[in-house]
Amino acid sequence: MNLNYAAQICRTFKGSGKCPLSGICKEPIELSREKVEAWSKRMEFKAKDLLEDGGRLNE
Repeated sequence: MNLNYAAQICRTFKGSGKCPLSGICKEPIELSREKVEAWSKRMEFKAKDLLEDGGRLNE
């Protein structure tokens, strides 16, 4: 599990209450390897998409 893109966004929005990943972050998941891996892939995919389209980070 590698969350490089998500970590960049988390550092940017820490404490602001405006993080675009908060929906995925706060999503309840079952603690199984498969579920956690699927969650981390969704998180990283969304974060990478947001960083590549930097304009959406400022909304």
